[in-house]
This record gives sequence, C-alpha cells and structure tokens, in this order.
Amino acid sequence: MARTAGACTALAFLLAAAAGCEPQPVEEGAREEAPEVAPAPTPTPAPGAAELGVRQKEGLGTYLTDASGRSLYLFLADTAAAPGGQRASTCYDACAQAWPPLLSGGQPVAADTAVRGPMLGTVERRDGARQVTYNGWPLYYFARDQKPGDTNGQDVEGFGAEWYLVSPDGNPLRREAGGAQ
Repeated sequence: MARTAGACTALAFLLAAAAGCEPQPVEEGAREEAPEVAPAPTPTPAPGAAELGVRQKEGLGTYLTDASGRSLYLFLADTAAAPGGQRASTCYDACAQAWPPLLSGGQPVAADTAVRGPMLGTVERRDGARQVTYNGWPLYYFARDQKPGDTNGQDVEGFGAEWYLVSPDGNPLRREAGGAQ
C-alpha cells in the first residue's frame, strides 16, 4: 500500500514516541517523491460482446454510451477505409492512452432501441484486438471522463483532429437539433 511522505513521517513519529525515543529529523533530500501517475492500462477485449446504449444531455442531445453509461467518441482522423468499408483506427500509443478504444470480445450488441444494430461492427487493431465501430467509425472513451455521463472529450482537438460524441444516426454530434453546440 503506497503511503505519502507525510503519512510515513507521522507513523515514524508515533512509533518513536511509543518506543520512548526522540524522532529524528528527516534528512534533506531523503523525502519521498510523489509517485508518477501511471498511464492508463492497455485496454483488453471484454470477455463478451460490448453493449451500446444512449444517453441524453441538455445542450448536446442524444449520444452513444457503453452499457455502464460512459460516453463514446469518434476521431475525425479515422477516415481511411479498412477491409469491409470500416474506417481503420489511427489512434495508438499516447493517443490510445488518452482515448482508449472500446474493445469487444464478440459482435457488439444494441442495448437500447435508439442504437441501430446494423451500424454496429468491429475493426481489427494492429495488436489483433477488435475495436467496436458504429456506422464505420471506431469508438473510443476519453480518459478524463471520470464517471458515466461525463462528456469532457466533446469537440476536443487532439492528436491531429477533432473528437466528437457519436449520435445514434452514426455521425459526429456537433450540436443538438435546433440548438447551439
């Protein structure tokens, strides 16, 4: 279990007090450095099929989510057609750390009637994993979305192109019908 430098100092003080001795000052330069934040784990395929649903948000409209309600995005740089008419993912390495791909261990399924089953598919990534596609677009999460319903990746430019939530009609969600973006 990782401890902060302050917690370790407090624990050392308590142990020294309990043993009846004076705590020694911490030498300069001997303080514990805060650990680096580990990169997001490499996504692994789910044992079963990914399930897609939808969610609505005021000012945005209806967009695709995974079964737990986490927002899904498309990357406008994914334009090159792969075999079968699907777009190939261009998001790897640092990009895939910030925008983890939605992977599936089987053919993805619609968990909501607004999700159009015929638009669901997969495309093979370089590592052999199957990334879920919708209307041919590979789907991604955004690492800064911390909980279901977060949409922090909407209309973000990164890794050379724009990122958008995906509408149930399979297009980038740029604005709600009749409303502003």
